[in-house]
Formats: sequence, structure tokens, C-alpha cells
Amino acid sequence: MNAEDKALARRALEAKRLTIDQVEQVRAEVARSGRSFREVCVGKGLLSGAEFIAPDSKKIPLIYLAMLACSLLIFGGLLISSAYQLKERSRKDDEMAVATSKNMTEADRLSAEARRAYQRSLIETRESRARAGLALGRAALAQADEKLKKEPGTKAATKNLNDAFSGYNTYLEILPDDAGVRIERARVHELRGNYSWAVEDLERAVELRRDLEPAVKDKIVQLKLLVPRKPQ
Repeated sequence: MNAEDKALARRALEAKRLTIDQVEQVRAEVARSGRSFREVCVGKGLLSGAEFIAPDSKKIPLIYLAMLACSLLIFGGLLISSAYQLKERSRKDDEMAVATSKNMTEADRLSAEARRAYQRSLIETRESRARAGLALGRAALAQADEKLKKEPGTKAATKNLNDAFSGYNTYLEILPDDAGVRIERARVHELRGNYSWAVEDLERAVELRRDLEPAVKDKIVQLKLLVPRKPQ
């Protein structure tokens, strides 16, 4: 008999379902016929088919079911955990993307404000410098006029005229399209004997403001007559 037949014979003896003589008879039949111990016993009516189910064979499916249930629980738990982690990661990624977008928008806004503030500062600084130059030029021209009234044709006003020239230049370098100031500087050029420069300033003033042409037209003609004359 094979190991399974021997185990079955042993269990039948322990349960007192077979006697030793019956086991020997069945064993001889197994050896003679080649059938299994179970088949011979059932055929002879010594045991029922149900009694040949090994005790452990009823437990194995339960163990498998328990193991399968545990595996399913573990697998389900892993799926739920993974899904939750993915959801949390997605939520955090979305929050981070929104925060990054807000930070970039705020950074762009602050950068734009900084650029505007810097540009305003430059403009204000340049305009302040221009106003200071114009004030200096006008003050120096007024002093030159006073000196020329007292001593016409003298060189007493030379320094004042030079200061006026420098002040008006500073202003017009920054704000070159001020027609009125160009007319003022034209007078400084005239007093200094630079007649061609005076004509250029007056003609540029007319280009900027056509309404000034009647007031300066005759002066331009007079100065052009003096252009060939070079200052001494």
C-alpha cells in the first residue's frame, strides 16, 4: 500500500472502525487487485465514503479561505492607502501650484512697481536737475542784464552770461522741446555773439510751436544778417 492507504488504515484502526484482521484482509485485496485501500473498504461496506475524508482535508480550505481573506484585506488596505496618498499628494501639488502662481504674480507685481518707482525716481531727479539749471540760467541772465544796463559793451557780464549759458544747456539737455526756454537761450547766444546758435534756437522754437513765429520772425531775420560777423 502507498502512504495514503497506510494513513487511512491507521486512522480506521484508531477510530475502531476496522479490526486488525479486516485491515489485513483489505490489504491483501489491495495487493491482489491494485485498487486503493479506500475503494476496497467502501466496496466491502466496511467504511462509508465520508469516513475516508481526512480530518485535515476539511481544515485546509478554511485555512486557505482565511489566508485569502487576510490577503484581500491587506491588498484592499494597500489600495486604500495608496489611493489616499495619491489624493493627498495631488491635493498638495494643486495647493503648491496655486501658491507658486500667487507668489509669481505677487513677485511680478512688486517687480513692476519697483521698475515704475525707479523710473519715476529717475524722471524726478532729471526734472529736478533741469529746474535747478533753468533757475541758475535765468538768475545769471538777469544779473548780466543789470550789468549791461550800467556798463553797455563792457566785459563785466561775461561770467554771468557763461553761467546763464551753462544753466540753460543743462535744462534743454533734459527737456529739449521747451520752446519758451529755447527763446530765452537764444538771447544768451546773441549777447555772447553766437548769432548762428541764436538762429538755430529760434527756428527750433518755431518748429515746436508755430504760434511763436510772428513774435520771433523779425528777430531771426536780424540775427541772420549778423551771422557772417564773427565775435571778436
